[in-house]
Amino acid sequence: EIHERLVGSEMCIRDRFSVTKESGDWMILSHQPFDTEETLSVTINGIFYEIIVTDTNVSGTIYASNLADNDNLVLTGDTTLVMDVPRKLTSISGDYELNIEGNNALDVVNPNGDTINVKSLRSSVFLRLIAGKSGVDSDDLVVLNGGVFVISELYGIRSDYNAVSIGGGKPVSIYCNQIAIDAGRNVYIEVSNLTIESQYKGIMSNLLVQLVGGTINIKSVSCAIHCLGPILIEDNANITASSSNNDAIFAHMGGNIFIGAGCSITAEGAEYGIHASSNINIVDGVLN
Repeated sequence: EIHERLVGSEMCIRDRFSVTKESGDWMILSHQPFDTEETLSVTINGIFYEIIVTDTNVSGTIYASNLADNDNLVLTGDTTLVMDVPRKLTSISGDYELNIEGNNALDVVNPNGDTINVKSLRSSVFLRLIAGKSGVDSDDLVVLNGGVFVISELYGIRSDYNAVSIGGGKPVSIYCNQIAIDAGRNVYIEVSNLTIESQYKGIMSNLLVQLVGGTINIKSVSCAIHCLGPILIEDNANITASSSNNDAIFAHMGGNIFIGAGCSITAEGAEYGIHASSNINIVDGVLN
């Protein structure tokens, strides 16, 4: 009855809200952030309720312990989120810089949109992102040093106009339908373990891809690694890359591929395993 009442209201409720029942209590969850206060009117079992709908507008330094689970955070200025306790949010958005630090993980679950959509992002904590659209969508720099797990319908981690850097030696897993890691400029990855499964491309860069050490497994439909420039594989990296419809590793637009000492590369593509439009340089590495 609650769900029918919500869907039948004057707003586009199906797109903006959902209803769940947790431990006997009905929960109304918003699918997108609200930066102004709005009112939702519902009737439940003949009783009229008026619910104030708004989001948590934040800037400066904020602490996870002061937030509620399932909050939508809207940045109104550059923000540092300190994870002094674990927290599960619905979304973080705003055209400002976001820095996430502390000793606890952050979960962001938004089945109907992006989980983190900000100007730029730096994080030293573990991020678990479940997104109906993209996990991280940023115009500027994305730096992740605490590890990340992403399941998304569109992009995994994206910087439209700058670089994506993933380091700290922590594990990273991304499962998506578009591009797992997409950068307008460089992609730099130094992790202990990277797993990518993508229905399109694994890693895409318009300038440079640099993979330093670790075990990297990428399964894609159209290019596991695609760069409009050079691809550098260094420091004993162990890479398995596959593409069902295209080259597994492709340096386009005159790009070179450099494979450093101690690296092991297994590349399986529908056309080429490793394809460079310029040179492929191997320094004491192993190709399978």
